[in-house]
Amino acid sequence: MKKIYFLIFLVLFISSSDTSYTQKIPNVKVSASNLFRYGKGNEITTGLENTKEYFEELGDVRLYVNDLLFAVRYEYDDPIEFGTSQKGITRRFFEYKKDAFSVRAGNFYQLFEKGLTLNAFENRGLGFNTQMDGVKLNFKKTIKDVKMNATVLGGGLQYNDYLHPERVENYSIRAGNFDVSPIKLISFGGSYLFTTGQIPTSGTTTNITAEIFEGNLGFNYKSISLAASYANKKTITQPNSIYPQSMGPRGDGAYGTISFTKPGFGVTLDYKNYRFNVVVPNEVSSTSPTKVLPFQQPPTCIREYSSALLTRNTHIVDFNDEVGFQTEAYYSPKENLTFNVNVSLSSRHYDYVDVDTTVRTLYQRMRFFRLTRTISRHTGRFTLKLSIITPRI
Repeated sequence: MKKIYFLIFLVLFISSSDTSYTQKIPNVKVSASNLFRYGKGNEITTGLENTKEYFEELGDVRLYVNDLLFAVRYEYDDPIEFGTSQKGITRRFFEYKKDAFSVRAGNFYQLFEKGLTLNAFENRGLGFNTQMDGVKLNFKKTIKDVKMNATVLGGGLQYNDYLHPERVENYSIRAGNFDVSPIKLISFGGSYLFTTGQIPTSGTTTNITAEIFEGNLGFNYKSISLAASYANKKTITQPNSIYPQSMGPRGDGAYGTISFTKPGFGVTLDYKNYRFNVVVPNEVSSTSPTKVLPFQQPPTCIREYSSALLTRNTHIVDFNDEVGFQTEAYYSPKENLTFNVNVSLSSRHYDYVDVDTTVRTLYQRMRFFRLTRTISRHTGRFTLKLSIITPRI
């Protein structure tokens, strides 16, 4: 990886040197920011009151020289509020942009479409970070009213489980994405990701390989906007002491949204159907090697709050097994007055019951009843049917 960085830097240095004769005075800009946080008090967890203290310092510096950008972050967290403590340089990269082309070497985040395949980001409030370290190339241009946007990337990702920061998963990722808009109304594209990973479980590491394919479609016409994405994921595990047999399950996920907006009024409907790893309750685990990957973060389809009320229970979205919808509408009769309504509903795909009467546990998907009403136009007869439906296992 260091050799790749050096070659890219050498090419960019030579290309910039060719234009140095025409640019006598380089365009140099510097930006810097600093964030310091300290807090100390008492925190109640699981009914017990404990002392809580954090000391966090983040310093970011960026240097712009013509088409080149150099950036570095120094971080000192001892102790950190959430996540894993860091001391030293935690982010560094250089980036070159010229016309429709850009390349970055070092640390970066990336989002492919709606995130069903790749959504790498940082949320310090949760101690969540899926920062990648590698190389990313992007091409974005409009040719004869046809908009094109393509990205390819490769690198490594070290994920610290935000629930158990001492647990670390490692991934090597190769991915690509493209999006084309041949006319103003329609856009379509696709994504592909291949990764190898090491998933620690109960003191044993499981090696996996995974592939994700995704297709997406967008439509915009006046006040109506529509988007849909579908992703299919396959994971293959290498046998070990915990998983003696190789597994190669497939999972998939779909997301759709439609919205209508006009001045002073708007309504949006979102739908999710995530089946990336549907298993029985006793097989649900955040350390399963076939689970959804940590850099897969599709839309939650629930309202996300920046503050919590005492009477509100949080809902942790399970991207492995969850289906639901969200609808939100707003109405603004005046410039300084807005009414907003949000309704969402989420659940797992199936309910289960333990059918074994011994000490063993044997889960079976529950049967459910469906009422079907039919009306005959000619005779006026009313028929009520009672059906027992068994979901497919």
